[in-house]
Order: sequence, then structure tokens, then C-alpha cells
Amino acid sequence: MASNLEFERRSYIKIRTLLGIGREDILIDLEFLYGDVSLPYTTVNEWAKRFCEGLGLVEDEERIWRPRSFATNSNTSEICWKVEENPHITVEELAMSVGISTGAVHSILIDELRLGNLF
Repeated sequence: MASNLEFERRSYIKIRTLLGIGREDILIDLEFLYGDVSLPYTTVNEWAKRFCEGLGLVEDEERIWRPRSFATNSNTSEICWKVEENPHITVEELAMSVGISTGAVHSILIDELRLGNLF
């Protein structure tokens, strides 16, 4: 969900775009109105483009994000348990069984479990 500031700026871009005001002029207005919390031209351009294409919502589309950290207690414990159970298990097998990338498994093995000398 957009913050109040994001909502204001996007609404301003939408209204000015629908009135036929150029993107550069919108950017100048935003810089005057918001100063340091203005937007870069690329952002103004992207939102104006969306509004020109008929995408009228000023809110971002809902996104499904993966967790920021793959090194959860659950993943770390499961990998530790699997390595103790089978010291010859491969990184690929660990990744498939836990459901995370091989890079994430490497990071857990090296950074969390300090098993860098084994892998």
C-alpha cells in the first residue's frame, strides 16, 4: 500500500498527465512542491506512461515477495539436521529438500553453520 506521500505524488502525476502536461514539467512541479522528497525523472516517466495507457490506479499492484532472509531458524535447523543425518548430501539435494536456492544453502552452510571447509 502506498504511503500518503506516494499517494499524493502519484495523484499529482495522474492529474497532470491526464491534463496533457509534459513529464518534464510535472517533474519541475514535483521538485518545487516536494524538494528533497521529489521523484527522479524515470519514476515520473513510468507513472505517467501507466496513466497514459489507461492504468488508472495510483496504488502499486500487489506483489508477492519472498522473505528477505532465507536463513530462517527453520531452514538452518533443517539443513543442519540433514547434514548430520547424511554427511555426503549434496548442496543441490539440500536445496531441493528445503525448497530454497543452492546459493541460499551455501550461505547457510558457510555463514550460519560455519561448515565452509566441508562445502
